[in-house]
Amino acid sequence: MARNGLLQAARCNAEVVQALGLGKRIAARWQKANAKCLAANRKAGDVAGGLGAISKSLRVLLQSAILAVGAYLVVREEATAGVMIASSIMMGRALAPVDLAISSWKPFLMARQGWARLEDLLEKVPETAPVMLMPAPERELRLESVTIVPPGESKPTVTGLAFAIQAGSALGVIGPSGSGKSTLSRAIVGAWTPVAGKVRIDSASLDQWDREALGRHIGYLPQGP
Repeated sequence: MARNGLLQAARCNAEVVQALGLGKRIAARWQKANAKCLAANRKAGDVAGGLGAISKSLRVLLQSAILAVGAYLVVREEATAGVMIASSIMMGRALAPVDLAISSWKPFLMARQGWARLEDLLEKVPETAPVMLMPAPERELRLESVTIVPPGESKPTVTGLAFAIQAGSALGVIGPSGSGKSTLSRAIVGAWTPVAGKVRIDSASLDQWDREALGRHIGYLPQGP
């Protein structure tokens, strides 16, 4: 489905989305795709409702047929009126649980699965802390004793790193593969959060910045697989 494909693409490129502050725009695109999906589901529900109505109509038709046969037998004095009425009632009672189970089973399963997914999502997604609007960054980028541990790992790849770059300056990081260059870049743009220390832009740490506002001033392209 389109919405799942969008989520998968956003997940694979989460670092770029985080660094460039594209979260709200991705969310808006997902909401649009989700609206189309919900419309399709509503249409499917209408079809299912129509089929249910047909099923109930056939059930009523069958009851009517039983009554007609019973009336015929009563006229021929081969059965009593009580038998005719009892047969119709018994058939309705016998089919009622089946009709109820068929109409309720699928919605019940969907509701239970949806509730489980919602609970799992709410447990994993942290609450967004309020941030204040900052002026455009224009003075310096500063790292203060930054230690970075990649997600899913236990050992840090960058430990106690500190430096400052003034506006208009440039810094090149050179080192062998696996030395922490990409890790450092991810921490600087906010894709990864250091376990210790602070990354500051104009004296404000990254968690104090609004990601949408800061993303307009960051250019970042992660290393491909």
